[in-house]
Amino acid sequence: MKHKSSQNDFAKRLRNLDIGKCYITKDITTIGEGHVIVSRIHKGGNITIAFFLLDIQCMGVKDTFFKKRITSVEFDSIIHSIGDTLIECKYEEAHNWILGAIEFAEEAGIKPHPDFKETQYILEEDSDDIPLIEYEYGHNGKHHFVAMSETEWIRTKPILDKNLGEGNYTYIAPANFYEEDEDFSAYNHYITDDNMPYTYQHPDYPSRLQLHHPWLHDELYQSKYGFGLPDEVTDRILALPHDELRQDLEQIILYHTGLTCDGKTEDYDPEGFSGIISNAIILLGEVGNSDSSLNAVLETLRQNEDFCDYHFGDFTDDVIIATLYKLAGNHLGKLLDFYKEEGLYEYAKSHIPTVITLVYYLPPERKSEAVEWYSDALKFAAAHVHEKKAINSTMTSLLLGDVMDIKEKELIPLVEDVFETNLVSTSACGTSEDVISEISNPHHHLFRPNNYPLEIHEHFKYNIDRLSRVTYYNRNSENI
Repeated sequence: MKHKSSQNDFAKRLRNLDIGKCYITKDITTIGEGHVIVSRIHKGGNITIAFFLLDIQCMGVKDTFFKKRITSVEFDSIIHSIGDTLIECKYEEAHNWILGAIEFAEEAGIKPHPDFKETQYILEEDSDDIPLIEYEYGHNGKHHFVAMSETEWIRTKPILDKNLGEGNYTYIAPANFYEEDEDFSAYNHYITDDNMPYTYQHPDYPSRLQLHHPWLHDELYQSKYGFGLPDEVTDRILALPHDELRQDLEQIILYHTGLTCDGKTEDYDPEGFSGIISNAIILLGEVGNSDSSLNAVLETLRQNEDFCDYHFGDFTDDVIIATLYKLAGNHLGKLLDFYKEEGLYEYAKSHIPTVITLVYYLPPERKSEAVEWYSDALKFAAAHVHEKKAINSTMTSLLLGDVMDIKEKELIPLVEDVFETNLVSTSACGTSEDVISEISNPHHHLFRPNNYPLEIHEHFKYNIDRLSRVTYYNRNSENI
């Protein structure tokens, strides 16, 4: 319950952010169904998007979900992956299409997708400040229901009969899909039930600190450092014996994980956000090992959304990727095992393939190792996405997005196997044809290895320069 409340709070705070770009399926009036995408821009420059799958003929908002705090590069990649089916639109157009579709559906007794109770907050309040634009819904003046499965037909028909009256709407039922609707194949596939419950039961974390160098904790705990340490502080810390420093950093990470797990961030750090876990993780990348150190960092990624949102916010990549790259070394199997764990927070797990992409691009001799990792991950996705325990359609779509970055054609048959599950959210990565086309295009690259500096002074400087406003964000989370 605590975790859900945090997600709700995040959604409600969205209205304090500036509206970004909005998009709509350009042929929505012809097809009768399509996307509307609305974005908001965070103070740190990242973007949260809400996707709305509209059935403007009957069902209203059939599916909706967030992509939280993605970079502008990721945003552009998502829009590009969907292809030329989208056109940019004004916010007022997106607003009216969404709320108009909901109102039309409610005439038939159809409520919007349950997740609209959260994604609605990316929209402005529906007031006179938003110009009213009237669009045409339905087909030939009536509600027109296209049943996507026998189950949907059995569940929905009685609702339509009750609210509209039998014979007062048109429909396409499973028995006559193909002979009555030649355009049925034009309907893109979307996932309407993608829940993957968080069930992780964490071990006992250290309840007290026993450090070789107690001053280290006090130094790192200062709120002024945020997500980056000055060079002189970094050098003073790295001058310590590395094995002792490694043990101290691991203990600090696990101790503060224990203080803030299980949704316990509200009463933590009353003086302001310190970034202690993030900075300790980055330091650990210099002196850690692939056993206890890697385990300590992965333990932070096993925590729930509230924990990850508090400690990493918009910038998990900036904290985690370079460190995991260093700590994993030749033990990428540990990252694969973590990726396959059940019941974890999907957003935290979704950063692991980015580490593998970094492995692919930096040392040329390790490309084959990275390709093998992706091969195993794709096979796992094809075999287990339907279970929604360790991987779901959202994670699968993000995995395919990372596969597009490495341009390895030998992975195409595995990509096709994943799409064969019919459980890929094409709104996130595009269709099978889109993904294969991108993999096959060696001249189009969005991944930039220099976004993840490996030299620690450059890493901290990069974070300080890029995340200068993040401390303000964390101290004033009620304003996002």
